[in-house]
Amino acid sequence: MRTSASIGDRGLRIAVLVMASMLPLTCTPERDSSDTRRIESTTAEYAVLSHAVVRITDPETQLEQLLSDTSPWETPLSSHASFESGIEAVWVRMRVDNQSGNRQWQVVSEYAWIDSIQVYIVNNNQIVFNAHSGDALPFYKRPIAHRLPVIPIELPPGISTIFIRSTSSAERVLAFTLIKDIRDTYRFPRDLFQEFARLAFLAFIISITLAVYFRQPIHLYYALCVLFIFAYFFIWEGYGHQYLYPDYPDGNDHIQYMLGWLALGLLNDFWRRLLVLPVHSPFWNRALGILSGVLFLLGAYALWPTASFALMDIVGRILLLAVFIGAISSGVIVVRAGFRPAYYSLSGILIFIATVLILTMSGIGVLPGNNYTCVIGYFGYSLEFGFFLVSIVTRARLLEKLAGDAKVAVEIETGETTNKYSRLRSLDISALALRLRHLMEAERLYCDDDLTLQRLADLMNISRHQLSELIREVFHTTFNGYRNDLRIKAAARLLIEEPERTILSIAMSVGYNAKSSFNSAFRSATGQTPGEYRRSRLNLIRKDPHSNETDD
Repeated sequence: MRTSASIGDRGLRIAVLVMASMLPLTCTPERDSSDTRRIESTTAEYAVLSHAVVRITDPETQLEQLLSDTSPWETPLSSHASFESGIEAVWVRMRVDNQSGNRQWQVVSEYAWIDSIQVYIVNNNQIVFNAHSGDALPFYKRPIAHRLPVIPIELPPGISTIFIRSTSSAERVLAFTLIKDIRDTYRFPRDLFQEFARLAFLAFIISITLAVYFRQPIHLYYALCVLFIFAYFFIWEGYGHQYLYPDYPDGNDHIQYMLGWLALGLLNDFWRRLLVLPVHSPFWNRALGILSGVLFLLGAYALWPTASFALMDIVGRILLLAVFIGAISSGVIVVRAGFRPAYYSLSGILIFIATVLILTMSGIGVLPGNNYTCVIGYFGYSLEFGFFLVSIVTRARLLEKLAGDAKVAVEIETGETTNKYSRLRSLDISALALRLRHLMEAERLYCDDDLTLQRLADLMNISRHQLSELIREVFHTTFNGYRNDLRIKAAARLLIEEPERTILSIAMSVGYNAKSSFNSAFRSATGQTPGEYRRSRLNLIRKDPHSNETDD
């Protein structure tokens, strides 16, 4: 039978393979070496930047100046080019030979947030056509009602030159497509948001269902994360401008940045809760908690009317790197601690990090961008949804088991306990039960003969009265009873595993400082003295060598 750990190991291997398979997507060759792009009737769309040159100019520069200027233009590396935030204008120039027999074409900006896009067609050094669109226009003023800025153009037969001028207050990642009619075309992979939206909706419904079934807040928290991730990409793809605020174009960039930082902050905070970091890694729990707070503040700052997008880009990349380091480091720590849900969580976060890194590095020009890198986040998040849902289900079942009586824990967490004065009502009972077991069993605090209720409460950052109630409600015993039970179980195991060891030595090793008190506690728990228990168990093992298990 496969163990959860082995299945988790397989999940980690799958995650590594998925990340490795994503790298070739960044190496898709899309540059064309010829001077003129031939437009034919058999092809419905053409990537502009794969056959164009670009130039950055002062925003006041006019096309007539460029036509007479002999300064060199630069060749972009791929069909998606990145430029830092600024007020400068980015010009794109592409020479075409229209042999399609069709004069009606459209220029599409593949990124919805570009503020202003002006398209010119020049023939024999004369401007024969120009039109304007962009995210800064109210939606009803766009020449074509589409979520992306689309400009219909009239392309004469033969050789012409297309000039595209763009400006944007936010980070400028440019990709333009010359297409016959975007309204009649489903474009893979650029239109993957539709499939992603369906998966996000499914993940949201599953999370809500799990919240109802397990009655644990972690599932509702993940549903909130999914909702904000979907909202961010909804705005990213231009649907916000189309459906939510068609007459308020100036707020689109601010809302997109705000949702991005809030989604990352929520996901980072969810990670702390998912892996129960207060128990497994208090340092990373505090560090990631601070990062979440900073991300939430950055999200609030994004709504400020004069917020600097350039500043947010720089600070955001630093915070993104810090979140990645914290997630991987804490994930490895929790996996090594044997917390089974962490295998799936770490697999999901590694895929998420890989896709975001590819998306970010292609966005800033470190990697060549293309139609796959700009939507790679949809692949990453979709896989992450699956891994994280498995992780939270595994976590829920494990915490139920570790909490002993899960019904009592849930009642206290939800305020439904019969004791309306319960000191535990505002606490995470499952997490506290897990931390208590970790301290007492994994770190063997029960072996410390100086361990007191107050000292243990201090280690758990709760009061001694809260700890006493936690042990009573969840483990149905007192502090002394819980400690003695662990000591007796450990002693029973040592009596069999180390038959040459003296009873006094075993008693001292599990926390008793007198043989008489150990004998009394052992007889009370098992009905036998330690010596009688050892003899009876060893005789049983000699008769049946397969019977080598101690009592629980």
